[in-house]
Amino acid sequence: MSHPAAWSVPREWAGEPAFILGGGASLEGFDASRLIGRGRIIAVNDAGLDLAPFADVLYFADGMSRWFRLE
Repeated sequence: MSHPAAWSVPREWAGEPAFILGGGASLEGFDASRLIGRGRIIAVNDAGLDLAPFADVLYFADGMSRWFRLE
């Protein structure tokens, strides 16, 4: 059985620092604005809404009803 070719992720940010902000109590009180201008910011779930709405990428996969009304 043959498998489709794997997709390669484009290297859009090669050589740049990146910060990944997850949710959770460990980031309580963290000032994410300190990261602006220091690298790319990826925010996961609530971190994107509450902590870093200015992030380059917002990734979320659970609790989508908070952002969308599912009918």
